[in-house]
Amino acid sequence: MKSVIRAIAVLLAATSPGGGAAAADIDTVWACRYNGSMSIYCGLTAAPVPVTAPEQALAPAGPTDGFPTRGPLPPLVRTIAEEPGLLVGKLIRIPLYSLPEDLDDAALLADAVMCGARLRCRVIFDQGPTAPAVP
Repeated sequence: MKSVIRAIAVLLAATSPGGGAAAADIDTVWACRYNGSMSIYCGLTAAPVPVTAPEQALAPAGPTDGFPTRGPLPPLVRTIAEEPGLLVGKLIRIPLYSLPEDLDDAALLADAVMCGARLRCRVIFDQGPTAPAVP
């Protein structure tokens, strides 16, 4: 089943408009690493210049915004999606609830969390003993 899902994801990426975006079109790059723990760590290596002040982007918009079960996304998720440049120098932790059976799936998860459907974003995934260096 995993191979079918992976094949569909690859097919959609290849056939989507701009799916073959050239390297020059990439403006956001995340370095992510799984180090054998129950987490994937990601650090920003390249991003567009932010237009919002960091305090405003990371501040909760309302009392249920911290970690909602329904409703608006947490501020960090919104920042990753809309203005990743605010996260320069920060290490983002993606929690895992079990050890990954296949590192390709862990890489796919990192890409989904850090880039989502943004075509100008890429994740460089690595397996190593430490978290990725944060510039």
